[in-house]
Amino acid sequence: MQSLLSDLNSPNNLIILLCIGCVLVFVLKNWLINQMSSSKSITLFILYPGVVIHELAHFIFCILLGVRVRKVKLFDSGGGFVEYSCEKQNTIKNFLISVAPLLVGGFLLYFALGFFNLRHGFLVDAILLYMCFSIFLSMFPSKEDFLNVPLAYILLFIVLIVFRSKIFSLEVISKNMSILIIVTIFSLVIINILIYLAKKIWKSM
Repeated sequence: MQSLLSDLNSPNNLIILLCIGCVLVFVLKNWLINQMSSSKSITLFILYPGVVIHELAHFIFCILLGVRVRKVKLFDSGGGFVEYSCEKQNTIKNFLISVAPLLVGGFLLYFALGFFNLRHGFLVDAILLYMCFSIFLSMFPSKEDFLNVPLAYILLFIVLIVFRSKIFSLEVISKNMSILIIVTIFSLVIINILIYLAKKIWKSM
């Protein structure tokens, strides 16, 4: 098990795992949301911290970049949103605002994962894991974020691949990233299966 994790934690394998993980998380997250469309309380519990941080990141970057914010909704039945006024020609500002949840989420995960190396009780570790799970689900750009400046995201992905050795050589990332991705995917699969089976049993009764 230890040798398997050390192989996964190499920069080349981590970038592959991250790409596959992002696609799987996107698919499984949407399946989960569709399945829980009638269970708002469960959706709220799982996604609330991550979505709030996602939208706050957009809002904070708008303020920092001097962009006027028209309307903010941190969480509702459809997720959340931040409406702002920024010229389409200003690619850099639009990109920074769009990518803000990824930067802020990554920053928070970096420090949260570092706390796992310290000694905590079960309750603190459970809360940390829950927060990491929710942030990881919501930190990636939404469809609207990506369509806002698609070229910039492609360039970011290229930079991530080119400089993968430096980025993934950080100990806290190399030690915990693969575990976080695997645990998130595994948790989403289990939750989806349990909800699917529960709905089937309920309908057959």
